[in-house]
Amino acid sequence: MRKSVAIFILLAAVFSALAWSIWPRQEPRYQNWPASKWVDFPGYDSFYFGYFPKADSNAVPYLVAGLTRHNSPFDRIYKPIYTYSTPWLRKHLRLRPPRDFNDSLVRASAAQVLGRIGANSPAAISGLVRVLRHESKPLVKVNALESLQNIGKDNNAAKQAVIRALNDSAPEVRDAAEDALRHLDPAAAKSLIKRPAYNPPRVNRKS
Repeated sequence: MRKSVAIFILLAAVFSALAWSIWPRQEPRYQNWPASKWVDFPGYDSFYFGYFPKADSNAVPYLVAGLTRHNSPFDRIYKPIYTYSTPWLRKHLRLRPPRDFNDSLVRASAAQVLGRIGANSPAAISGLVRVLRHESKPLVKVNALESLQNIGKDNNAAKQAVIRALNDSAPEVRDAAEDALRHLDPAAAKSLIKRPAYNPPRVNRKS
């Protein structure tokens, strides 16, 4: 009897945990739009790049998910098929124009916004660190580095990711990594960075 009760309790606990993990949660809304829509907007219109109205810590999980946003395999295959098909094929097969969606702008925008609202979020820092490890677009990496510069203070994983980015193949990424390291760890920057920081010339406004 006791064994049956124990098994029942165990199964109930497993079922409850599974149900909790897959049960749809109420998505936070900002200006009447769900968070995931604001994350995706830059992919459809670059005007919304870096724009997320009144974003708070509740938006962090959706922005972190945006860091890995890519077009689906279907989208990548369908676009060239539509582009090189004849008008006759498009008409008789009822092919719709492919959606104009820039997934790299979504990732870059999400990285930028996290630098403003992810200060106390380990998930935000971990997501930005993963960007520097797996991302191929320089713009996304630069924004991730600038955000880590803002929210990665005293975080060793952030500092190590920035140090690795010093050897990135893209010069703009290396520049952003140098700036971030000078902010996060001036001592490490002094020993690892050979060239001086760039100081823009002062403009004489009296003339």
